[in-house]
Amino acid sequence: MSESPAFYETLEAAFEALAFSLRAATPDFLTLTADNMVTYLEGERINVVINANTEPSCAEGLQRLVKLCGEKDLPLIHLSSYRVFGAAQSDLSESLSPEPDDALGEALLTAEKTVLGLEHAIVLRMPWTLTSCSHAPTDEGLLGRICFALLNNPVLNVSEVASGALISWPEIAKTIVAMVQQILCGAENWGVFHVHTSDNCSEAEFADAVARLLRGEGLCVSELAITKEPWPCSVERPALLLGRRCTDNFGVQQRSFRVGLKGSVQRWITENGYRPAPV
Repeated sequence: MSESPAFYETLEAAFEALAFSLRAATPDFLTLTADNMVTYLEGERINVVINANTEPSCAEGLQRLVKLCGEKDLPLIHLSSYRVFGAAQSDLSESLSPEPDDALGEALLTAEKTVLGLEHAIVLRMPWTLTSCSHAPTDEGLLGRICFALLNNPVLNVSEVASGALISWPEIAKTIVAMVQQILCGAENWGVFHVHTSDNCSEAEFADAVARLLRGEGLCVSELAITKEPWPCSVERPALLLGRRCTDNFGVQQRSFRVGLKGSVQRWITENGYRPAPV
């Protein structure tokens, strides 16, 4: 696969109990010549390629990789993002035509079109992500942004209008593992798939859930001021991804974004060195 070290570690953990192994390409894999790509793919006996490198500068490398996957009949799973949709679009179903309104969205959509030129390709679009995963689809992670804002402002304005699906990278990894297992068993499910959770949330709902958990850990947090304005301070745009293809085609069960949230908040507190306020 071609991706970031952080995402590789997350995916590797999800592959541990399986009968097949994961191989990480070098970070500059998409800068390699076609011959060097072939050498790697053949030397490692790759059966499925997973690409999570969405840097616009790697567009030519992605084209080379897609061409080789077509020649060698290698299925390709490519990670993308809700950012292919413009901010004015809502209810982002798998059948909705993307209309990006910024450079990032344009680059992501161009990559998607390149990948979907293959007969055996999956484009997996991500919603808001709970934590960051460098060089995976560009989203720095909502948990860190909300936590920092709650701990460093007397009042935090949060929107009850801007809403979206919110998911953790381990949950995304489980989806990819389910897809790979079935592809290797002959599944013929290709095209665009949306990853999301069983329940969507507004920025206000998520901020409230995180604030309660931070208070439970003895930290002082902002007062929340709920607004009906669509442009909140912590999310860039709505990410209301909809669709059933992951469940209907691959049997992936959607879980609530609240599952595991307490543990994620506790890890964030530890990693960032926060301590409870004195009594």
